[in-house]
Amino acid sequence: KGPSSTLYGGDAIAGVINLISKEPGEKPIYDLMVNAESAKAVDVGTYASQKFNWFAFSLLGMYRWQKEKDWDGDNFSETPKLQRYSVAPQLYFDLGKKAGLNIGAGYTHENRLGGAIPYIRGKNDSVYNYFEKNLSDHLATNIKFQYDFGSAGKLTLKNAVNYFNRQLTIPFYFFKGRQIGSASEVNYHFSRNNHDLVVGLDFRTDMFTEGADSAVYKRNYSYYTGGLFAQYSYVLNKKATFEGGFRLDYNNVYKIYALPHLAWRQKWNEVFITRVNAGMGYKLPNVFQDESEEARFINVYPIGD
Repeated sequence: KGPSSTLYGGDAIAGVINLISKEPGEKPIYDLMVNAESAKAVDVGTYASQKFNWFAFSLLGMYRWQKEKDWDGDNFSETPKLQRYSVAPQLYFDLGKKAGLNIGAGYTHENRLGGAIPYIRGKNDSVYNYFEKNLSDHLATNIKFQYDFGSAGKLTLKNAVNYFNRQLTIPFYFFKGRQIGSASEVNYHFSRNNHDLVVGLDFRTDMFTEGADSAVYKRNYSYYTGGLFAQYSYVLNKKATFEGGFRLDYNNVYKIYALPHLAWRQKWNEVFITRVNAGMGYKLPNVFQDESEEARFINVYPIGD
């Protein structure tokens, strides 16, 4: 909670959620999950992981099918007709006692159809003929290399690429676009006694290309942002920690942003802890906002147009 833009970029002004993937352990795991719901939906999932000396792997696969459902009897679906499947393999390599490499990918395909129940079920009805169809594909890759210098610190290089393709179809309107984003970073983390320091640089891209048949006025954009950052933490005693950081970003469209950050964490007793944060951040404008989604992107234009 609180400003985290120093380490994670301008969008993290309100905080971050740190999702830590499960890594293979010494004991092999092969799990299968099947879930059937009374609302006529089925989930099938599998997870496998195993470690072989210097090499390990994990594999996650999921499939969901659900039937459209009209819960209140108004002939419109509250639960859409859905078919979704995904697969995500990860590979881990021990490159010696000090170095490690992780390479992974993930793919998800989803076909979602909601709207009038007669239309979803293929019936010819001139009154109940509204529909919303979403077809999407998401492909992601990730790579991370770490080298541990022991008491001298740790060097980390990482990269992630996301490809997202979406088609939204409703009566008399069609939205289609392809979005590609990436994040590359190199950082050095040093920790000794009461001192903790992270310094690094990163480069992020975000590009969106609207389909030829989607709209007369295209909402295309291309953002390239490079940044330098540093964050220092000092543990004054067992109860108080002070933190200061600074990031300098350069964006190809909106130019230079300076993002300072200060924080004070105080443990008053065993049950009461406070953290006071102050920092700056920014968000690059694009078409993908909550209000745009509610409007189905109809008559949504870029800033200044």
